[in-house]
Amino acid sequence: MFSSKKDNIKALKYPTAVSFWDQEKVKSIATSTTVSINLTSFIDEKCAGRYASYTAPKPSQEAHGVTDWHHSLVMVTFDDAPVKEHPAPKPPTIGMWMYEVFGTEEKGYLGRLLFTFFDQDRSLRAALKQAHAASLASGMTTTSLSIFKEQGVGDFSDRDREHGYSYESRFPFCGMSVRERLQSRNLKRWALPFFDEDFSKEDAPF
Repeated sequence: MFSSKKDNIKALKYPTAVSFWDQEKVKSIATSTTVSINLTSFIDEKCAGRYASYTAPKPSQEAHGVTDWHHSLVMVTFDDAPVKEHPAPKPPTIGMWMYEVFGTEEKGYLGRLLFTFFDQDRSLRAALKQAHAASLASGMTTTSLSIFKEQGVGDFSDRDREHGYSYESRFPFCGMSVRERLQSRNLKRWALPFFDEDFSKEDAPF
């Protein structure tokens, strides 16, 4: 559930990885209720036929991005499993997430948050793909994705802290929001949405 067949980089399993996911970063994520992600790519692998071994290749979808804070990579995968409902007031579990670390002691370490959506009807992966296509068509380079979680979820266990990543822990998340934005690449700055960082009232005709 938490891997991709094209993702051949193995997560470290040694205390030397501790330096990336320090206590400040982990606490900041655990105490927040939203993880804000800038999606940079969506990969949709389609397959036909079979391998020479007669097994059929499986199509797959995954998305990649970054967080401004906590300055880490993000990977999004999808599992053909149903959303897990819980008695009120506990929110549903729409997926699971974890901390990862990659790198070497010589070159340094890089952290990644891995989110796996429970997407039995495949509507969530379709929404992310469509939103990112709209962003690229509109001249933007990223798509805004927000992951919602309960406050307090995401702290390291003792064994996680020892290894510097989610050695044993997996955490639920309860919601998401993705912004699909269609607009001309040639808009004047005053015609952009007011919340856009490039918005300016300079030369506005009103």
